Amino acid sequence: MEQFFFSETTRYIFAMWKNAALQSPHICPHRSDINFEALPSEHEANTALLAYIDTDTIIIARCGANITRNLKQDISGHNILAYRDKEKQLYEIDYYERLVKTPAIGFIERQISDINGRKATLSSLHLPMADYNDEVTYLFSICSTHIDGKPIEDPALTIIPQSRVIRSDYMPLDQIIWPRT
Repeated sequence: MEQFFFSETTRYIFAMWKNAALQSPHICPHRSDINFEALPSEHEANTALLAYIDTDTIIIARCGANITRNLKQDISGHNILAYRDKEKQLYEIDYYERLVKTPAIGFIERQISDINGRKATLSSLHLPMADYNDEVTYLFSICSTHIDGKPIEDPALTIIPQSRVIRSDYMPLDQIIWPRT
């Protein structure tokens, strides 16, 4: 599970999420169990909330300041799959469906580059969250961009549709938060 924690923010958010999960009688924390506005700004800036609408529609419900700055636009309200070509969409659809339907936490790492061809890695941790029907329909996403394992905050670095997945992994919730005590 250690491979899922690539930054201080992932450790902080995961601990908060797991605490909410252990206190919840539901399959995982509800969307309303996490107050995004109350997150320390250095952590909130690297988060996004994804709303799983259906197989090919995953809406970015909210997007932190660092993500918005690195992309040079606010992508809240956009379908995240629209930024991928068809082949990559199929891989990502399978990844997100696994997280929502299992349910599970997930980790995905992409190689990205800027307009000058400089390579970097975008790591994302996805934590499932339920709606009021106790169905997983949200993913709390924590992102970090880094070169050689060192976090960077470089507005020139932009994610382009040609980014490629380096690796991904997931862990079902029953291996993380059950049995509850």
